[in-house]
Amino acid sequence: MLQAAVAAACSVPRCNLDVSVFNNCRVVIDLPMSAMSYQLRRPRDFRECSFGFAPLERGWPTFTAAHYASTLAYDAFAGRDLTPWNARNYDPRSGWRHLTPGGAAGDPPLRAGVCSLRDDDSTWSVQRVGPFVSRGGYDWWQFSGRDAGALADGALRGGASAFIVESLIGAVDADGASLPYPPLHLHHMHLLPTAERLRFHYNVSAPAGPPVGYLNNVALERHGEWNHLGSTPVMSEAEPEGYGRLLSWPLDFDGELNDARPRGSPPLTWYLQIAVRWRPAAAPLVPVSVFNVLAIGPVTDGAQATFERYFWVPTAGMWLGVYSGALGGRAGKMLYVKPHTHMNLLAKAWVFAKATPEDVLTPAVLRALAAPRVAADAHEQGTALLRLDHKGSGFDLGDAALTVKGAEAAVLRRGVRPVCVLLPNHLKVDGSSGGAAAGWYDRAPNVSCTEWKFAPRERFTVVTLLRFCGNGAPDDGVGHCPPEPWRAAGEAPPRALPMHLEIYLFYELAEATARRRSCYGFVGVQYALLPSFGGAKSRADGTNRSSGPVAPGTWRSKELRESCSVFVPQRARST
Repeated sequence: MLQAAVAAACSVPRCNLDVSVFNNCRVVIDLPMSAMSYQLRRPRDFRECSFGFAPLERGWPTFTAAHYASTLAYDAFAGRDLTPWNARNYDPRSGWRHLTPGGAAGDPPLRAGVCSLRDDDSTWSVQRVGPFVSRGGYDWWQFSGRDAGALADGALRGGASAFIVESLIGAVDADGASLPYPPLHLHHMHLLPTAERLRFHYNVSAPAGPPVGYLNNVALERHGEWNHLGSTPVMSEAEPEGYGRLLSWPLDFDGELNDARPRGSPPLTWYLQIAVRWRPAAAPLVPVSVFNVLAIGPVTDGAQATFERYFWVPTAGMWLGVYSGALGGRAGKMLYVKPHTHMNLLAKAWVFAKATPEDVLTPAVLRALAAPRVAADAHEQGTALLRLDHKGSGFDLGDAALTVKGAEAAVLRRGVRPVCVLLPNHLKVDGSSGGAAAGWYDRAPNVSCTEWKFAPRERFTVVTLLRFCGNGAPDDGVGHCPPEPWRAAGEAPPRALPMHLEIYLFYELAEATARRRSCYGFVGVQYALLPSFGGAKSRADGTNRSSGPVAPGTWRSKELRESCSVFVPQRARST
């Protein structure tokens, strides 16, 4: 477990991660992901803040919020628009135009406020919205807005630029204490360069376009499995000492959150909070850049899944997923990585640098991936996966595919070394945590990386073993897991479950010190294994359209986009 591998440095004699001790510590935790890692810090509650709350329409005019009582309602856009005054900004074909305007009866009116606090040689900018009231059932709360963290009038005032050195993004209670998972699952929170439309405003009929594409080149992010580690409290995320993310423009944001308690739980009141700590761009810091690598799932016309970019993994069998692409147009050195994935489906994953799939996969696997007969075992929504333990797929590893170790030996070429290895990580909850249901909850995956220096447009390949953890064999480290918190006791798992495997690569540009530049980019990649599989093809204007049939056994990079912040004395500019 990751918790066993972290080290805590305190202002008192060295302490462990027992909460009773932890609260007396000034804690900095370095994750063993690479030679240099980002840090986790005990968060502030900002009780000294005077937020000056105002009605939401005036306190944060661009903020949008929607609520869905269940996942089924979420998928069907059957929910409530809590900020109906912003409906005029939705694309005419947007699914959010069909929401019922207004919140539930009896819910308090929403307010927003900001706070600025000095912290030695830096400043905290804190933005808070609420109160929201949830009652469990794995409901969905969906948010977006301009100028996340209220930086336009603070860190970036008058055309300035600034370094972001720490962030705390998520839900807090009325006293400002961060709420962990469980009870609240932070599905995601993305802070991104300003776009034409916010994520939840544009057309959902992607193949019929022309929607404004959602570009996932995040500057800051937070996901549920990184909410906290083991039994420790929620923690803020800080850059390595001497580093920061350079910004020269305000940030949009989008996010989703779930109340993971059983349906009908007592009302839980909470606030959404975005807090960033920044230093002036003149500070002697090395800029950190971010590159997001994600596997693109199928585009589903008119559905929420269009925005999530899931790929779907059957809950029966062991499956192999492969995607490959190219990094951005700049050379750099990895500082640390953060994957985003779903632990109930991850068995093991490898990231290979300077490699194509032909470099890392055995000839037998490559032949099987390119064979049209694989189509019979592919999920109907277009997931590019190869089943390893079923003769009907036309490819059978036999008993080797029953364990992770055996499958690894069968699919990877001997002697090929990955730059990163990912293993699943859960926290077992007994049901006493904030009224949460007993079960296994996602935690940050165990990540081990070696040094990674890369050239412009360098190839990479990600190989993933996937298996629903409820079917795990006891001898391979995956194990059996009880029902997820969103699944009722005794309820069979669905035929397939949604999956992400994103790699956030945080790196120092080769020219960063001299050019004073942070770049935020992403590439969506997919492995086209089926002649009939047509994935999302990005045009220059960001429009997603069906690409039509593709040649079997081909790999393609898509949607390579970057936005860079550059510091120029007396003025910040974007390039």
